[in-house]
Amino acid sequence: MQWKPEYSVGVEAIDSQHKDLFQIFDDLEQARREEEDISRVIQILYELMSFATQHFDDEEKLMQQTQYPDFLAHANQHFEFKETILNFCQQAVEQCEHSMLDDLMTFLRTWFQTHLLKSDRAYVEHFIEHGIASRD
Repeated sequence: MQWKPEYSVGVEAIDSQHKDLFQIFDDLEQARREEEDISRVIQILYELMSFATQHFDDEEKLMQQTQYPDFLAHANQHFEFKETILNFCQQAVEQCEHSMLDDLMTFLRTWFQTHLLKSDRAYVEHFIEHGIASRD
């Protein structure tokens, strides 16, 4: 997956975190392509989970500070993402197979692109109105 300008939400810190998430996805994709040891895949999954949790916390704090009206729905999407990743981590540990990575990568691509282009884009105007985001 590659970062595209249309993914920007106008908040430098959030955009930077999104770019870092793309890098973690790329690391996972490379591990899948090269059929690296499953322990490396699990390590990347935990890195993804840790970083995504921090990112979601940061994003949700901004939403709470500005009383974003769709905060609960957005936070629920984050919760569901984390639950799905935890399930994939559990599968990876139990099955020790690379085959589950195809499903995981499909989920990540679909979820992240949809989340960025719809859910995250939905708060941009709200953040601009509250002086947190820019239109650049």
